[in-house]
Amino acid sequence: MFTLAGWKDKACRSLFRQVTAEIPSWPAPQLVNDDQYWNYRFRLVALLGSAALGDDDAQNQLLAFYQNGGPQERMDALLAFTELGTVPDGAFRDLFSEELPIAATAANLIATHGLPGDRQKMRQLFQGSPYWQELRASGLNDHGLFHYLKLDDRE
Repeated sequence: MFTLAGWKDKACRSLFRQVTAEIPSWPAPQLVNDDQYWNYRFRLVALLGSAALGDDDAQNQLLAFYQNGGPQERMDALLAFTELGTVPDGAFRDLFSEELPIAATAANLIATHGLPGDRQKMRQLFQGSPYWQELRASGLNDHGLFHYLKLDDRE
């Protein structure tokens, strides 16, 4: 399904619509079985594929999912927006997430697909933040965050 979404082939549009019609709502945050997990994944990827084909409704559903979801949903939506090459409103807030993978994914998304000057804006935010100064001093960089910001001392 993900490969089909990545192809951006208009012939897949009906498949994406069928999947989103058959799985009409987002599951509860607690996925308790394989069926719920795969329904969640298929709907997410079908929305990604539809949004990649220019479906504004699918893009808006991804944005709502991003804005209203918990950490897992936010992370999945950030990854979807990375595939779409768009930066949702709120991505800069995610740079200060307590979940380092979310912060690193947001940094990558902004650095890769943001507007000119966004990387510099991130650098300024981090340089003025005690939280990020402490994190940088700790040596933790498991998710490549400082690489995305070009703050990696090895560069």
